[in-house]
Amino acid sequence: MAATLVLNDIEIVTRIVSCVAELAGCEHRNKTLIACTTVSKSFHKQAIEHIWYKLDTVQPILQLLLAVPLSQQAVGDGVENDESSETWSNVTKYTSLIHEMYSIDRRAAVWDSQASVDAFNRLVLEAKQRSIRLFPNLRRLGQAPSNMNPAPLLQGSITDLYIGQYYVTDPEHPHDAVRPLTQSSNLRFLWIGINAPTLLRDSLIFVHTLERLVVEDPDICTLELLQGIQVLPRLASLSLVINRMLAHPHQRVTLNFPLLRTLKVEGTWSKLIQLMRTGIRPLSNLRLDIHLQSKTVDVTPGSQLQMVLAHLDPGMLGGLETLELYVRGAENGVVIGDNRNHHEILNPICHCSNLNRLTLATPISTDAISDHLLTTISSLPLLEYLDICGPGSNGSSIEAFTPA
Repeated sequence: MAATLVLNDIEIVTRIVSCVAELAGCEHRNKTLIACTTVSKSFHKQAIEHIWYKLDTVQPILQLLLAVPLSQQAVGDGVENDESSETWSNVTKYTSLIHEMYSIDRRAAVWDSQASVDAFNRLVLEAKQRSIRLFPNLRRLGQAPSNMNPAPLLQGSITDLYIGQYYVTDPEHPHDAVRPLTQSSNLRFLWIGINAPTLLRDSLIFVHTLERLVVEDPDICTLELLQGIQVLPRLASLSLVINRMLAHPHQRVTLNFPLLRTLKVEGTWSKLIQLMRTGIRPLSNLRLDIHLQSKTVDVTPGSQLQMVLAHLDPGMLGGLETLELYVRGAENGVVIGDNRNHHEILNPICHCSNLNRLTLATPISTDAISDHLLTTISSLPLLEYLDICGPGSNGSSIEAFTPA
């Protein structure tokens, strides 16, 4: 009797199911949640909500599609049988529970069948005819299979959106896909992958509500783009992959992002120097993924790295709280053939007077810079955490430093 009372206490049931839902590992988590649905009606309701809240596969949606019969009569005729009405009620019951759909292209093989794509498109068409919103509570959307029209998923409620190889299947009304997002005030995070359609990319990248922007397509990361997104009033985090010259070497360009706090940039050393010359500030967190090039007559990998760090604006460095440096591409992972003193490379870091977290993943042997590294650390009064990864420890281990 006592056990029954406990299992029917909605507060206790909610807490138990919530703990299960927080389990790491989606597969194990969902199996446990499914088991919870068989305990009692209270457990079933709570578990179902968590199961459908976040989907990492489109399989559950496909199962719903199988339950939707083809319309035998036009919806516009106003003739609808009870079975069809009940089926649609069941479909919307579950699709309305979906808040997050991440990386749904991982199992794109499910969509390899044209029949699956046709089933989805049919579901969307009938829902539109019936004035039904299939995904009214969708907040976060990952990449969709490239053979699927994403327009029905681009709801105005979305806050986080990843766009890759989407395409819009309705050439007569191409802007219908993005209108719900551009007209809403909910979009906060936008991730642009390689080969993202021009329409989606250009329509969404300047949405004024954006707070975080990731541009992984180096072909569109131009000076014009950076100058354009300066107008975003809420942009606080920016991640870029740079693969082209931003400006003429003698052209002086200044970029000002008033609220920008986090900048993550990946590119070759020469391209990063160009970006650093723009004097982006203010910043609290900076991550640089620096690609060194093979040794040449004039510029060795060690010199390339030193030049990138030397172009970091002292004013910007003074405001940093977190600095991450990841260096790749030197010969065998080690800077060799350099007559330059290794410790000179780290000199700019001494300007980071407010730094409390520092990560160094460099091809410089930690033995070669160990003495100067200690000197650098001692000049950073607020440093609390240090990660070092380099060939001094076979390039695989990380040494953590936490001062007393």
